[in-house]
Amino acid sequence: MLSASIEIGFLVLMGIIIAVKAGSANTIEVFTLKPLDGNFSLLFFAMIFSIPLFAGSGTVITLAEETRGSLKTIKRSIWISMIVLLIALLVPAYALTVGYGVSNMASFAALNDPGIIIFEKYGGIAAGIILIILTVNSYLSSNVSLMSSVSRVIYSLGRDGVLPKSVTKIHPRYSSPYIAVLMLEVGGIIVAIIPSLAYGPFEGALILFSINIFALLFTHILVNASLPIYVRKNGKKMNPITHILLPVISILIGGIVIYYSAVASIAQGNPITTAVFIGLAYVAFAAIFGYAFGSLRPERIANIGYVSVEESL
Repeated sequence: MLSASIEIGFLVLMGIIIAVKAGSANTIEVFTLKPLDGNFSLLFFAMIFSIPLFAGSGTVITLAEETRGSLKTIKRSIWISMIVLLIALLVPAYALTVGYGVSNMASFAALNDPGIIIFEKYGGIAAGIILIILTVNSYLSSNVSLMSSVSRVIYSLGRDGVLPKSVTKIHPRYSSPYIAVLMLEVGGIIVAIIPSLAYGPFEGALILFSINIFALLFTHILVNASLPIYVRKNGKKMNPITHILLPVISILIGGIVIYYSAVASIAQGNPITTAVFIGLAYVAFAAIFGYAFGSLRPERIANIGYVSVEESL
């Protein structure tokens, strides 16, 4: 929390400084399609890189059983994290755009380190060094945070009988599902090293990102599609806006983003093209496997989520 607060505070502060120093370069055009010449396809393609930045905001849900007053706490946490993310991303993004120049943004991505270059331009070398330190710290802390939350998902699946019971082992001192955490870390290291050795760190990262983003978007599409079914199946009160309208809008946007990102990525040629097909193949495999598992072991699927989160004092 301390390091995240420092990072966000620094980004917002530098964003304000850059915007102020940019002077007449400030413009509302940043929030329009004019910089893209009205090209909607480029907008949706760009979303493939921005949507994952909000993915972590929902990870607090996986820690629900480990909080006090869990239902209210989780609801507040999601709202707070979304608002903080919006501020932390919107202010620096706007500042970097006007600081570099709206008309120059076509060459922005070609810079080696655009954020560092612009921060040093408006804040001196100290600003660039601080950004580097905070960025490295952010990646490390983000990995710890995501692994902690995802390990709870694996733990829950083991507890519900979908995965082996061994993943539910709790560390005697830290009270964490350490087997699930170790499994994720080791698997993550192996998956990260293979494409990096084959294609280098930069292209290796792009390959993994391309594979991951399609799985991530399809996961959100499936979750949104399952929400009204879950509500109806469990006899809960159906809200037309939150349970039907918003999920449908999210599904449509996700589908459009997937389409445009796939078309643009495939046009890049190998190895990115191959990565896109691997990502789509993984989604297809996961869907088939999930359906087959549910058909062969319906009793295990029925037990998923049998431990509910109750309001605690």
